[in-house]
Amino acid sequence: MPFYKQLKCLFRQGYQNELYVDDAVQLELNSRNFLLRAVHVNTTTQLLVDFFQGLQLRPRSSITAVYYPSLCWSVENYRAQMRAPTDEFTPGFGGLFTVEFESVEKASVFFNNAAMHKGPSLGASMTLLQPYVQTVFYQGKQWAAQYGLKETIVRVSVGLEDPKELLRIFREAMLKTDGIVDGENEEANHVPQALHSKL
Repeated sequence: MPFYKQLKCLFRQGYQNELYVDDAVQLELNSRNFLLRAVHVNTTTQLLVDFFQGLQLRPRSSITAVYYPSLCWSVENYRAQMRAPTDEFTPGFGGLFTVEFESVEKASVFFNNAAMHKGPSLGASMTLLQPYVQTVFYQGKQWAAQYGLKETIVRVSVGLEDPKELLRIFREAMLKTDGIVDGENEEANHVPQALHSKL
């Protein structure tokens, strides 16, 4: 690190500890069961991704794509960087995935009928939905489209809720969107026993 000493001196001159005491307390509390919460989010997210991917494969579905590392052609690159599993931790691909719809209208119906919090924050304890391009690139939609970012995507940041409840909410939203849902799929209904632990 050739510039460490110079940079440290510069940072020290202007450094001011502005961490709010209650934020520090909450960070410490959250760190106590971080691995357990990470496993919950990873497992719940994969469950939801499998659910949406199953719907995408149905003939009348308005879902055109589901984006998540486990579905990506470069998944092995992700696996190579994963934290090693332990007795208390099973690695996963994180709590963020994207659902792409065939039109803005369909994406809007889904977004408006998913009874959960809406917003751009990620990593919250509650699941959040965001119409990504509409909020991040509102004045640059054409530019974003050049790179494959469509107005029809909804990003989901998965929280710590009961996975069965999240599946119920998303099923209802998809029923309003398409009139179809994979309610008979046992795999989509199955919630791993590990998720029933106290968080």
